Amino acid sequence: MKTKVHLEMESKKSWATNGMKNTSQFLKETVMYVMLCIIIFIIIIYPLLNLLIKSFDISVFISLFKDKSTYISLFNTLIIGIGVTFFSILFGGSLAWLVVRTDFRHKKFVKLFALIGFMIPSYILSISWIEIFSKNGYLSRLLKFLFDYDYNFFPYSIISVIFVLSIHLYPLAFMSISNALEAYSMDYEDAAFVCGADRRRIMRTITFPMIIPSILSIGILIFSRSMANFGVPAALCLPIGKDVVTTKIFSYLSHLELVNATVLSVILIIISACIYIINSKIISKRKYASSTNKKFRNPKLIKLGKRSRIVNFFAIAFCICVTGIPLASIVITSFLKRWGLKIQLKNLTINNYVTLFTNPYTNKSFINSMVYGIVGATAAVIIGCLVLYLFYINKNKLTSSFMIIVTWPIAFPNIVLAVAATLSFINKPLKLYGTKWIIIITYIALFIPIAVKNMSGIIENIDKSLIKASRMSGASILSTLKNIIIPLIAPGMTSAWILCFLIALREIPISLLLYSSGTETLGVMLFTLQSNSYGLEMTSTLAVVIIIMSLIGNLIIKKVRRRSK
Repeated sequence: MKTKVHLEMESKKSWATNGMKNTSQFLKETVMYVMLCIIIFIIIIYPLLNLLIKSFDISVFISLFKDKSTYISLFNTLIIGIGVTFFSILFGGSLAWLVVRTDFRHKKFVKLFALIGFMIPSYILSISWIEIFSKNGYLSRLLKFLFDYDYNFFPYSIISVIFVLSIHLYPLAFMSISNALEAYSMDYEDAAFVCGADRRRIMRTITFPMIIPSILSIGILIFSRSMANFGVPAALCLPIGKDVVTTKIFSYLSHLELVNATVLSVILIIISACIYIINSKIISKRKYASSTNKKFRNPKLIKLGKRSRIVNFFAIAFCICVTGIPLASIVITSFLKRWGLKIQLKNLTINNYVTLFTNPYTNKSFINSMVYGIVGATAAVIIGCLVLYLFYINKNKLTSSFMIIVTWPIAFPNIVLAVAATLSFINKPLKLYGTKWIIIITYIALFIPIAVKNMSGIIENIDKSLIKASRMSGASILSTLKNIIIPLIAPGMTSAWILCFLIALREIPISLLLYSSGTETLGVMLFTLQSNSYGLEMTSTLAVVIIIMSLIGNLIIKKVRRRSK
């Protein structure tokens, strides 16, 4: 009798304990959802809503479109977008076909230079462009030395912007089209060849139609990125008084014309959103016929034959011209005592690097960039991981809304995010303008979609039975996340964190519009060094440091991804 009573008491105690445990878990999960809602609202929804609400002024729209300079900036932006897209696909597509479909010998060389070219920030490429093609630039000196020829090429123009952005973005087209060419089956081409079709007809009727979705998709992405770029037009157009939309927004903000900047930002958002939607639809419809037979693994390569030497020469010359020479000019200039001096041993020095690392102003900028990058990347990865995890284990309206909202910022140019942050955090209740927190919050908004994109592929491959087993054993959502999900997606989290951190080191528009005294970053320094009487040699020195950090970071990302496979 005593034993029965004891068992009943133990059972009631166990139920009570489990009930308390479940109630505690429920409360913790509710708090987690509420906290996530608040964070996402402050970081993403509040700034973007503010931007949209404050742009609803028809009179400003009308006055803006009565201004001729608005049309000129829109026209220049359009010309740059079309030009960069055309040349990027031309360069990248030609090299991709050469590497994937022919017996071209220097495939690794082309791939390496494409990767290095993409890692060099576009603003640094524009600096090297000025160093090479300006009146006292390296090309002018070389022509003078060899042929006693004075040339009059002016490096500041819309065409210069198109060229610089093309050599920065062509690696995107190269990688995308290479993947497309490698992804579809060779059976169709082999069948056409057996039936007597020549190479040109196969290219026109089979190869090109198969990769056209990939070309369209990457073309739209390149158009969007070139349209949203700020650094290159600022370096190559502002000195001659020509504007694109991003520099126009910067100009309005510099003159405290917030309403005009807001309306122009919304126009840019509408264009970017349309491009993003079109791109998403193309990607969702993109399908390739895949194959696993030996022919696919070892496709029959087109022999270049007698044209091999000419093709090899032009391909290598192209890579050296668009990546090697700009990189060399930046490195050489960083060791010059002063820009414009002859390249002689007596004119070379390491003092630029000593000055860079001992100057309190530059040290402060290094520390700021590191801190903002670490905080921003860490917060973005944590938020991204949490949103992905909740969406993965429980797809409902709330988690689906989280997923949609956190990917919004990817469709917005950086300068628009900066405008939205300025409007939202300049006054109470969240008065953060003039502090480091406005930069960090905007960095987080910028980084979250990047982190989500990097981790989503890995988390989707996790077997859901592991999560079910954990939950059935009584583990909470957070315990499951900590003990199962995070260890499995750690490589993705690491590479996402490094990628976000590297972007923070070279980011310009957000830092430039939101910094105040004491919160300068490397991007601000890079943009303002030249105008602060330091000259091109100091700008190049900082550029070399940023390039080295980018290269190291990308090598770590590659190593982490290789280990995770």
